[in-house]
Amino acid sequence: RTVFRPSTPGGFARIEWTCSCGDLLYGDFKERSPGSLQKLATRLGGSIISGETLADSAPSESVSSAPLPPPHRGTISHSPEESAVQRSRRPLATRTVVQQSSERNKKYLEICISSGRHTHSLGEIDVSGRQSDRDIFEAMKRKYNELQGSARNFGCFALQEVNGGTFVKFRIDKSTSVAIMSKPSVPPVEEVELGRYEYQPIPMDEPPMPSNLFIHYFNKDTTAHNEAVWSTRFPIKLQESLFYAHKPLTEGWGIEITEGPNWLLFCTVMVIVLVLSGVIAIIYAQFTGDKPTGVAIGAWLTAVQAMAATAVFFKRTSE
Repeated sequence: RTVFRPSTPGGFARIEWTCSCGDLLYGDFKERSPGSLQKLATRLGGSIISGETLADSAPSESVSSAPLPPPHRGTISHSPEESAVQRSRRPLATRTVVQQSSERNKKYLEICISSGRHTHSLGEIDVSGRQSDRDIFEAMKRKYNELQGSARNFGCFALQEVNGGTFVKFRIDKSTSVAIMSKPSVPPVEEVELGRYEYQPIPMDEPPMPSNLFIHYFNKDTTAHNEAVWSTRFPIKLQESLFYAHKPLTEGWGIEITEGPNWLLFCTVMVIVLVLSGVIAIIYAQFTGDKPTGVAIGAWLTAVQAMAATAVFFKRTSE
């Protein structure tokens, strides 16, 4: 399998490891925080097998990459002995602060999904109580299927399939319709310092998660992936929801789930068409004894069915 891998791009380093599900995986990253890729490789249980890191390009420099402290959020705690009745008797201002604190502790992951040839829909996932990568990707897959509806939820028979995830900056045009502003893109450090987004490390490596790994975690049905490695690298929206903000032209960051043709299905259909045309031609020639006409019928059926399958395929994938 490693023979067919592309070479490591210039300026990138490649990490290889065995996933918790048992698959051998790799990812290419451009390091932005000194030592971050070595830490990532250690967390994954793998190693950097090729390419270069910041330590390789500047071995004499020793730069620490300490994470930024989380923004201060005031909270009000109460003792275990305090009853619900006692808490309800708090001053209104105190109860309001508790409610606002709870709202500020909310966390959201924004995803953009193609809803037409040039349009995208915004989906939002509440990740406040989700810990593992599997939890995040299962929620992401449910939201994807919900937004796409029954038109594309045919499993391996879908004409389009997820072929990657790109980190993007978007703008909310109206309701749940968004326009992709730039990609790849993650929230700048200032957004983290202001407590609007969170991710680690800071600054973020490029990309936070390569598309080949995104496909693996998105499509893999497994009881593994219980670690929290990639979810900490996602741009998580803090405090308030963008989905329910209803503020036109609001900008945000998230993940665009990209799609492409289901080439395996397309090739399978073409093979079936060729076999069926050959069978019809043979049956005709055997019963009539007219082999040239049988060959002509087989060729005609092959051309017609191939063009029909191609037209349907490109019609559906261009929607």
